[in-house]
Amino acid sequence: RQKPLRSPPPPPAGVSAPEHLETPSEDDSEDLEAFGDGPAYWNDRYRRMPEPLDWLDDYANLRGLIDEAARGDRAARILHVGCGTSLLPEQLYDDGYEQIVNVDSSDVVIEQMAARNRARSSMSWLLADATRMDFEDDKFDVVIDKSLLDTIVCMNDSEHVVAEYIREVARVLRPGGTFLCISFGSPDERVPVFNSSGQRWQVRALPIRSYASDGDDLVIVAYAAELPEDR
Repeated sequence: RQKPLRSPPPPPAGVSAPEHLETPSEDDSEDLEAFGDGPAYWNDRYRRMPEPLDWLDDYANLRGLIDEAARGDRAARILHVGCGTSLLPEQLYDDGYEQIVNVDSSDVVIEQMAARNRARSSMSWLLADATRMDFEDDKFDVVIDKSLLDTIVCMNDSEHVVAEYIREVARVLRPGGTFLCISFGSPDERVPVFNSSGQRWQVRALPIRSYASDGDDLVIVAYAAELPEDR
């Protein structure tokens, strides 16, 4: 029987986000509304801000969760959806996880990150819509989402698109694999989302970090979701 994922101890509430991380604030209110506007918004953003940026949390703090999701197997097949300019995949690669596929709907960022990681030859960068990917069924052992679900929630007709996205993740994830979703959405907002697709996800909500944001504590949560082997 596989061991359940555990959360690393969170740092004290109220710590500030490191400089290379980004978390929502009141100043982002207009951008938050635009996050769901599709590739045009993100292409413009990445042209203006091509520097590496990790949303919500970084590999140093997520490593333990990813190791457990992969069952310690450095040959695990990992899909990173909504990769953006995150340093997570290259740090994963340099730590021994080389079977990584990164997808994003922005052709600008895919070109940027493919060029940046040219020497990491076993890692691929693909332009894709996360609700309609071209991968075969059961291809990946781990799917990692770092705030892509949060972005989809900002879209028009978000309930329908979220359900499509969750079903697509379930399709490409092998039975017994783990969908590791890092989000600023609270458990009462996010856990029901997994079941909106009509599947039997077993979801654990693991608070991993708390940031000070405009005087309030913003809790970052890792959702470790698995489907039964007999799905």
